[in-house]
Amino acid sequence: MLFLLSALLLTAGCVNAPDGESTQGSPAFIGSWLLVEVQSMDDRVYLPGKDAEFTLRLNSDGSLEVRADCNRGKGSWKSESPSSLVFSPLATTRAMCPPGSLHDRYLADLSYVRSYVIREGDLYLATYADGAILQFNRDSQPSYDCVRAQGTVENFVCRDSELAALDRRLAAVFELAKVPVSGEDLRQLRAIQRGWIKGRNDCWKSSVARTCVKNSYLQRIAELEVLIKQGGESGL
Repeated sequence: MLFLLSALLLTAGCVNAPDGESTQGSPAFIGSWLLVEVQSMDDRVYLPGKDAEFTLRLNSDGSLEVRADCNRGKGSWKSESPSSLVFSPLATTRAMCPPGSLHDRYLADLSYVRSYVIREGDLYLATYADGAILQFNRDSQPSYDCVRAQGTVENFVCRDSELAALDRRLAAVFELAKVPVSGEDLRQLRAIQRGWIKGRNDCWKSSVARTCVKNSYLQRIAELEVLIKQGGESGL
C-alpha cells in the first residue's frame, strides 16, 4: 500500500488526460465516476455492496455531486495545481443506509481528499496524510474494455452512456444468474449469452440501431431476472 500511494503521488504532477479527455483546459477528472474500491493505509480494501451505488460527478463549473449509497450530496471542488484536488464540505441527505454500508467511510474520505492522478483511465483520489486511496472508473463505460471493443455495436455502446449503463446492469444480472447453476446448465447459460451477444451485434443492420440495441438489452435483462427468481432451475 505504501508503495502504491507513493507511486501515485510522485507521478501526479506529470499526469496528462487519457485519450484526449481534457479539452479547452478542463481537468481530466471532469465527468462522472463510479467507486471501485477504497484502499486504506493498513492494507484493508473496502468494496461497495452489490446493490449500492457510490458515484462522484465533478462538473466544469466547480460543482460536485455525490451519491453515497442511499444518500445524495452536493458541494464544490477546487484544484489549484495539476495534481491537487480538494472538496468543500458536502450538504447531504440523511437517510439511514443498510448495515455495513460504506456510506459513512466514503463521505468521510471525500472530505480528506487532497490529490488525484488518472492512470489507465481510472481516477485515484488520495486523502490527507496518505490515509486512503479511492479508486474510480468512469460510469460511462460498459462492462467491457472499450479499448478492445470490436465491431460497430460495441463501439456504439461505448459512446452512449445509457447503453453503457444497460451493459453494466446486464453483466451484473448475468453474474447473479450464474450463481445457482453449474455443469451443463452453466455451459448452456453461457452459450445462450454468447448467442445474445451475436444478436445484439447484428443491430447494426437495423435502420433504428440504437433502439434495437436498447431493446435487446432490456429483453435479456428481463429474461435473466426471471431466471434468477426461479433459482436457475429452468428458462435458461
